[in-house]
Amino acid sequence: MQTLISRIINQLGSEEFAAFCAENKITLAILFGSQVRGAAREDSDIDLAILLETACYPKSTLDAGKLKREIARKLYSFLGTSKVDLVFLNRAAPFMRFQVARTGKPVFAKSAAEFVQFASLALRQHEDARLFYQLESRYLQSELN
Repeated sequence: MQTLISRIINQLGSEEFAAFCAENKITLAILFGSQVRGAAREDSDIDLAILLETACYPKSTLDAGKLKREIARKLYSFLGTSKVDLVFLNRAAPFMRFQVARTGKPVFAKSAAEFVQFASLALRQHEDARLFYQLESRYLQSELN
């Protein structure tokens, strides 16, 4: 008998999921976290990161929140469960984008180059942000000493 998690993972690789992504302007969907690392427990959820078409992602934080809730509801309905942690990559922190790019497994890409472009940008953004993280850390250490 197929477990809930394995059923969900199979659904994420289906043509129906590709159609779901197209309908919802999702250009990239990446499975990451414990399921990909092979460290999942029986009670683990699915970590899924999605990237929406830039043109459809709202500039307003309030509108972005509404869109996120709407897509999450549709995804939970499509998968038949809410046992999914959904991350929207459009405005995710550089470290999160980097982690998803580094450890994730694409389950949908609008084009063959989509994941490569995302991963390349995520790496550059992480490297840029890392300099600021180091400066901030040095500053805080100097203030504490």
